[in-house]
Amino acid sequence: MKPLSSIIYAKNNKGKTFSSMQAIVIAVFFIMILYTFFQTIEVLQTNKTIKPMEYSNTIASLDEKDINKETLDEIKEKDMVDYIVPTSNIYTLRYMMPGISDRTKVLGLKEKDMSTFLEKQNMELISGRLPKEGEKEIAISEFSSKNRNSNIGDMVGTDINEFDTLPGSFEIVGILKGDGFYSICPWKEDEFSGKYFIFPKEGQIDKLGTYLESFDKGKFDIATLEKTKVDFDSSMDIIKTLDLITIISLVVIVIIVGISKYAEFLNRKEEIGLLNALGYSKGHLLKRAFLEVLVINILGLLIGILISVGVNALIKQGLWSKLGVDLALLFTWKSMFMSLLLAMFTTLFTLIPINNLINKIDPIKTVEGD
Repeated sequence: MKPLSSIIYAKNNKGKTFSSMQAIVIAVFFIMILYTFFQTIEVLQTNKTIKPMEYSNTIASLDEKDINKETLDEIKEKDMVDYIVPTSNIYTLRYMMPGISDRTKVLGLKEKDMSTFLEKQNMELISGRLPKEGEKEIAISEFSSKNRNSNIGDMVGTDINEFDTLPGSFEIVGILKGDGFYSICPWKEDEFSGKYFIFPKEGQIDKLGTYLESFDKGKFDIATLEKTKVDFDSSMDIIKTLDLITIISLVVIVIIVGISKYAEFLNRKEEIGLLNALGYSKGHLLKRAFLEVLVINILGLLIGILISVGVNALIKQGLWSKLGVDLALLFTWKSMFMSLLLAMFTTLFTLIPINNLINKIDPIKTVEGD
């Protein structure tokens, strides 16, 4: 027999081994599921908020009037500007996610601008057709279509969902695919928003943003890629909160597992004392204890990761895909890193009380039965 063999002890004490591993599996599963959920939401919000700004910036007058012709002509004449598209009033369609609700934009565009807008905004019509001017029609984003379970021929608007801001009811005549989840409806002259989408020439988005930022902020509402990123980062503080919660959870779990392992080795005092009396040094005993804890924690880590990835795959297929979130994650590298930290610190922390226990055991008294 190999004294204090990790494998033999685990085989002979399956219940205790499973109990020790269970805490690690549950903790890793909790970390992986939580991070994957929130970072899937972050990916969704990034595609909705940041991605569309990589193709265009916007400018609008703050006094709810149209931007004067001189200003527009100045913008059009800039070398970095490729195309400008005006929008009438911007409405929204509500969407639902587990724990949150938000809205996607509906842009009122002139019929002659629709195709160009889609091309410049890296969007495409994947089904149906574009709405016709003067009609109460809408080409809805693929995301909104899936999230609301709405298809061509269905109606959207305040008559259908009181949480939308698109007034009345509009028939869906097309499905659009692309970042930003924009839907488009026909332009209404009496609802002109004074907002313009400004498309830069290739590779000029940063230069365009710098130019627009020079405008008077007291007169114009400017949305650039950099400004949007700053606003977005401040709105995603929940991820920082999640880091704090995870760290606190790690500390609690490490302490609990450490105490649990100490109690387990306390019940093995006689075994440890006899091995010490037979010539095993305390350093060797500590090394074998370390290997035992390490093996259990690594197995717990791997099992926790495999279970969480499997559960996330089921959630992606059964929930996220039906809600239109095709980019749902199965895992995140950050959750992997946090889980690895859990296994590592649990192993190291557990050795502290075990080391103290080994040093306190008197092998002579153990042999004598005291």
